Amino acid sequence: MNEVSAIKSKADLERVETFITKHYSEVISDAWRFGLQVSLRVSDLLAIEFSDIKNDMLTVKAQKTNKSIQIRLNGKALDIVKRRKTYGNKYLFQSTSNRAKSTNKPITRQTLSKALQDASSIIDTVINTHSMRKTWGYFQYRNTNNIALVQKALQHSSTAHTLRYIGIDQDELDNAFTCFEL
Repeated sequence: MNEVSAIKSKADLERVETFITKHYSEVISDAWRFGLQVSLRVSDLLAIEFSDIKNDMLTVKAQKTNKSIQIRLNGKALDIVKRRKTYGNKYLFQSTSNRAKSTNKPITRQTLSKALQDASSIIDTVINTHSMRKTWGYFQYRNTNNIALVQKALQHSSTAHTLRYIGIDQDELDNAFTCFEL
């Protein structure tokens, strides 16, 4: 199995968003765009209920670590929440399939994963549900150069792990080999 990557260019992000919006439902598109804003693991992202959001603050109990996380939502995330709230669902990313309608369940990890795997082909990078988190970390680090901030946001135990996770080590190696000549 190929390791999934962060998307490292804004142009590729736009191509993925356009592909998903064109070929998949609004709820899938919204989950992708919201996931890029909040850096949550997909299991936590898909389990978000509207009751977890108060004003502009999202509170989630991480399934993997059992720790409570508070995230102040940015404008893009709040726009998605506002629009999705008009459907009157329990979950932020509630499934619209006939099988799930009567049970009020969120979309599945597999559904979102399939959309992202399909979108991988248009950017020639292997992406999946983990790519939302990796992409957030990559752009946050490139924007701030603050690896401690990214490490804390992603709840990693070491900066080395965070750098490897968001693909910075490989970028720096590639740069070292292509920009240095003897």
